Amino acid sequence: SLAGACVALGLRFAGSACKPACDLLTAQVKVLHERRQASGASAHTKPEQPTLETCLGATAIALAMVMAGSGHLDTLRLLRVLRRRVDNEVTHGFHMAISMAIGFLFLGGGRLTLGTSKRAVAALLACVFPRFPLNPSDNRYHLQAFRHLYVLACEARCLEAVDV
Repeated sequence: SLAGACVALGLRFAGSACKPACDLLTAQVKVLHERRQASGASAHTKPEQPTLETCLGATAIALAMVMAGSGHLDTLRLLRVLRRRVDNEVTHGFHMAISMAIGFLFLGGGRLTLGTSKRAVAALLACVFPRFPLNPSDNRYHLQAFRHLYVLACEARCLEAVDV
């Protein structure tokens, strides 16, 4: 699926701030967001709301993984637009996914990023598994404690200037 390919791209370029990957994932997030907002003639071809929310959340997390620790302003603006919607149809899992994406964007206050070693990718895959809960205590499909495994993928990337 498209969202799965986006997550794979996010894992491949995690923490790299790769511009082509960022641009592609940003475009996909915008397409999915427009699709979610669609009404009228195009609404009958729109996927079901839970499917669309899952794909949008997974793609937003993939974008944040690529830009992890950078504090990229355009990505933050996009994530804030996604977070703004609050109604009965938006699940706890979607809010969690967007909050997680914003957290990745400012990882360690800009001093950390995500690695791409085999161990880091395995931890990230368990962490961002795109099955989001309906409520805070929902552990039916994915143990929510796994969401904290991103810590195993963190790497320090901070350049400090020292006057000698």
